[in-house]
Parts: sequence; structure tokens; C-alpha cells
Amino acid sequence: MTLPKLELARQIAARYAEIPLVRAVAVSGSTASQAAEPGSDIDMYVYVERAIPLDQRIVAAQPYNPDAEFDLQLFETTDNYVNAETGYPLDVLFRWVSWTEGEMARIFDEPVGWLGYTTSVWYNIKIALPLFDRDGWFAGIQAKAKQPYPEALRRAIIEKNTLVARRTMFSYLQQIEKAVKRGDLVSVNHRIAALLASYFDILFALNRQPNPGEKRLISFAETLCPLRPEQMRPDIDTLLRLGGTGDPATPAAAQHLLDQLNPLLTAEGFTAV
Repeated sequence: MTLPKLELARQIAARYAEIPLVRAVAVSGSTASQAAEPGSDIDMYVYVERAIPLDQRIVAAQPYNPDAEFDLQLFETTDNYVNAETGYPLDVLFRWVSWTEGEMARIFDEPVGWLGYTTSVWYNIKIALPLFDRDGWFAGIQAKAKQPYPEALRRAIIEKNTLVARRTMFSYLQQIEKAVKRGDLVSVNHRIAALLASYFDILFALNRQPNPGEKRLISFAETLCPLRPEQMRPDIDTLLRLGGTGDPATPAAAQHLLDQLNPLLTAEGFTAV
């Protein structure tokens, strides 16, 4: 019988725990949220005081497949490999303790809204399953992540993202319209992606829910957001279908998508988008 993913994660976490610089290890993503599919990877987060020497990380990853990728410096320091005994892929991200504490302060102490995905790190920590916690640090940071949604953050996210979506001169909607007119499909799709990132940031903030990130967003919104447009899913499908070909009806579909947010926003005391 193949070893369950969570049990494999516990075994690997125990090896990282032997490294003194490691403060905590947790799994998040689909493994933690119980949304994993057969091909899903194991998202493991190793919280460190400072960078771990590469040779120590390679030892902790044993046994790994020949195609392993160590020390990727893309978004965060990452080691990607497939466990050679089970065939399970692992995405191991190394997060500095100080950076993580700063992210939680940005959420709860000095709320700042971003353009999309403002609260995704918060969600990641909130749902995580701790596998190792050297001195209770992760328990403390996760307890902070389970606090109620700060109203000041909610307002900051909604104000910033509704502004860029349609309420400013060079809004995403205006950029979509121009890109469609000039037949610039790359730009059309780029701006639709940005618009949807802001759309979901608005929607999750409206419902006082941290943003789950880039995957399965429609399904998460249907599960977590009672305040949502009734036709959200088909409206998004229409926008993506039209935008993929640069159809002249694309801007109208984007307009319609945003229009459906307005009754929800005004009912909660926010400016319409």
C-alpha cells in the first residue's frame, strides 16, 4: 500500500526538524484543505531563521527522483522533487520567520490592501497543518491567523481593488477595451487576469474571508462567500471565452461582471465599482 501523503509529509518534516535553523514545518494547500486530487503535490512550508545550506536540504529530501530541482529562486526559495519511493511530488518552500511575522502584521496590525491576493498568505497559514513546531512559534502565528477579519483591511482591499477595476482613468476595464480595439490578445488576457484577481479579492473581503489564492477560486467562492453574484460562474466563463479570442463583446462582458457586484457593495456601505 502506498504511504498516505500526509504521513510522508510528517516523515520528511521530521528530517527538516533536525536542522537547527528550522523553526517550524507545516503543510498547506490542497493537502491541508482536503481538496487534493490524485496528481496534487504536497505543499510543504519550512519556516527558517535564515537560509539553510543547500547540502542539508538535499539530505532532508532523500530519496528524491533524478529530475529534482533544488534552490529555485522564483517567488520564494523552493526545492521541488518527487519522492522516489511513493511518486508523490513535493513543493517545499522556505519562508523566513521575520517575513512571515511581517505579513501577519500587514494583515492585522497595519492593514494594507494589494491588487489581488492580498490575504492569500493569511489563508495559507490559517488552514495549515503543523508538522513540527520547535518552540510554539507556529502555534502563535496560526492563532493570530485565526482572528476575525479586520474591518480596516476589508475596507482597504475593497477600496483599492474597486478603484483599479473600473473607477480610475486607466482602469483594468478601460485597458481591456483598448486592447480589444487594437486586436492585442496578449494584453486582453493579461488585463482580464488582473481584473479577475481584483474581483476575487473584493469578493472574499466582502465576505470577510481570506483569499485562497490562484486555484479553484470559483469553487472556493461558491463555498465560502454567501454574498456573491448569483450568476458569478457563468459570467466569468463568458468573459474568459470571449477574451480568449478578443471578441468585441469582451468589454461588455467585463462590465456586466462588475455590475453584478454593485448591489452587494452598496448594501455593505461601499462605493459601487
